[in-house]
Amino acid sequence: QDEWEASTPVAINTAQNTLSMADMMAQNNEHRILLTHMVTSIVTLTTHWQLQVEMLIGIGMGCLTVLFLFLVFRRQQRSLAPWFIFPLMYLVFTPRDFANVILAFQTQVWFVIVFLALALWALYCWKNRTLALIVAAFCATCTTFSFSSGFLLWPILLVILLPLGYRHWSAYVFWIGAALFVIVVLFLPGYMLGGTIPPPPGMSLTPNIFVFYVLIFLGNPFMSGTAMHITLSSRIAIIGILVFIANVLFIIRVKRQPNLPLWRDPVWRDISIWFALAAYSVGTASLAAVGRWALFVT
Repeated sequence: QDEWEASTPVAINTAQNTLSMADMMAQNNEHRILLTHMVTSIVTLTTHWQLQVEMLIGIGMGCLTVLFLFLVFRRQQRSLAPWFIFPLMYLVFTPRDFANVILAFQTQVWFVIVFLALALWALYCWKNRTLALIVAAFCATCTTFSFSSGFLLWPILLVILLPLGYRHWSAYVFWIGAALFVIVVLFLPGYMLGGTIPPPPGMSLTPNIFVFYVLIFLGNPFMSGTAMHITLSSRIAIIGILVFIANVLFIIRVKRQPNLPLWRDPVWRDISIWFALAAYSVGTASLAAVGRWALFVT
């Protein structure tokens, strides 16, 4: 239904040569899916809107996501990198999320994760820091116009700039200025809040429901969609969070250089990449909990 309602007008207007910027920037629930509309328009012009082509584009972006994150991990642990690619592929192409693979409309999801991975690879691996920062800002702009959670890249990447070696004030002025321009000038005009699910009468979002929803969201890729697995999903999420924290503490204990200031210690540079991925996951889960928690209780 989402694909039919959002993509069909773009394909028809493209075929009729009446496509406008208003069509491209039109909201889909709480999202502005400009990049997905661009793909639909191009595929319409070149293949008469063969949805299989859009599906393959999404799969290609998933493969690029695996590649970018693999390159980051190889920079940190070259000997272990071959063992990393298989669990990484499972996380990106999780069977539970098969709909994102086969639905052409879901390129919006692929755009977010591939540009997140590209930004992290550029900031961590590229020698030209200025170019890497510009590319990262471009990636954050693309994610902003791909999915509502895409704007999270702006604050998340801002936080990790310092451990990644950006210490001059000009980098932060550039980043904050770019974020304000993209969000305030380009994204927000004409934007209307929407996409939330009305709650049942007499119910409201409580901290318990919020935390439980976030945990289920994080653990969901490892489970099926049946009701009996809801509790297991939350438990898997808790285990994953504890394992992540344990790994971070272990890396700090092994690699920490006490003679260096915190912001100059290389260990924080290594950890910052995985912090960014974790922060995006938790942030996306939190946004979903605020907007869609009513689905959980109904």
